[in-house]
Amino acid sequence: MQTEYVPKIKNAISRAVSYLDQILEAKDVKQETSEDVLWHATEEIEYAAAVLSLTHGFIDFDPKFEDQDVRKEVGREVSFARRLLLNALETLETSPKLSYEKLRHAVQILRNM
Repeated sequence: MQTEYVPKIKNAISRAVSYLDQILEAKDVKQETSEDVLWHATEEIEYAAAVLSLTHGFIDFDPKFEDQDVRKEVGREVSFARRLLLNALETLETSPKLSYEKLRHAVQILRNM
């Protein structure tokens, strides 16, 4: 992996986790505020995935995920996306393709909310 990009990817993922933490920790959040925070989290994840894709040639790799649960519980979905991001951080340097897949899955979850 091109080492100069690793900190940028890690920082973007960490910022996304921080945004998701805001949602999980808030007890009474306005709909507009929640949507704004989700948008920022998704933007950070998209950036991290784009940099990872460009540095590793994942241009043609488009992982598909099936939405298995029609009941969407915001807290549960956000928690799952957060776990995916933490796993992506853990596997970033050892398995970039798996990390990219987890990032793309997190984006899909957040966009479908």
